[in-house]
Amino acid sequence: MHRHLQNPRIAKIHRCYDVVDVQRLYDCHRNTVYNWIDNGLRPIDDRYPILFHGSSLNEFHSRRHKSGKRPCGPGEVYCVVCRTPQSPAGGAVDYDPLTTKTGTITAICPTCDRLIQQRVGNQRLAEFQVRMAVNFRTKKDA
Repeated sequence: MHRHLQNPRIAKIHRCYDVVDVQRLYDCHRNTVYNWIDNGLRPIDDRYPILFHGSSLNEFHSRRHKSGKRPCGPGEVYCVVCRTPQSPAGGAVDYDPLTTKTGTITAICPTCDRLIQQRVGNQRLAEFQVRMAVNFRTKKDA
């Protein structure tokens, strides 16, 4: 099931929110708020009404947001279909320069055989050049 990530900075950090306030703030069902409590959202205390400090709401959503990240290592490109960083198939990538400082790396995913792309700067391009063959494309090649 797709989980909708909330804005991790929407709650005011010095304000207290009850369940109804949190429900309105994030436009969700009250059961969602109770599920967040089960998944690590900390109330201020164990009394009713259940209150949350704004900073704890922001921290909780920031942690949830970071837990879904899959950072690419050196020489890896993120494959949207596989949902993981992948080392390009055949150890080769194409590089299309966009400006003097940035360009697009295009490769083939070794798992699903689809094209994968990533916008890179000069430093990241240098990491690819160390690890694999980089084919520099020009406007005429396209």
